[in-house]
Amino acid sequence: MDDAIVVMENIYVKVEQGMNPVEAGLKGSKEIYFAIISTTITLISVFFPIVFLQGITGRLFREFSIVMAGAVAISAFLALSLTPMVSTKLLRREGTHSWFFRKTEKFFNRLNLGEKAVSPNIEVIVLVIDRSRNSTHCMVLLKNNTRLIALILGTRSGDWSDFAL
Repeated sequence: MDDAIVVMENIYVKVEQGMNPVEAGLKGSKEIYFAIISTTITLISVFFPIVFLQGITGRLFREFSIVMAGAVAISAFLALSLTPMVSTKLLRREGTHSWFFRKTEKFFNRLNLGEKAVSPNIEVIVLVIDRSRNSTHCMVLLKNNTRLIALILGTRSGDWSDFAL
């Protein structure tokens, strides 16, 4: 289901930019198909090995893993085939927006500008957790434009409830 929402949103952005709905459906689905396929493969590879669990746990979760892996595969298939076709027929560019959109759009634009001003281009590069004898250390590297910031957190008991990031 999430895959179809992502595909439809990408197509709708193209339609709002003034592109023909059929062209938007083709271009939007071409842009996003690799992300959909990679996410699907990842989720199937997470759920499917549960089939091979032994004992009572395996018997309890065998059907669950098959259903989840199948649902993810079907969702990806529908997101890449049916959703673009339906989107080309249903999505149209609106000439005027609703009153709710007009009232809230300024707020959301300011919110986006504020987010960009507070955290421009911050990326988490590495998260290293080192568990030695009685202590645990965690190092997070943040990249902010050209500066590299290292946060080193440590605790003796392994209890991270003291740290709120």
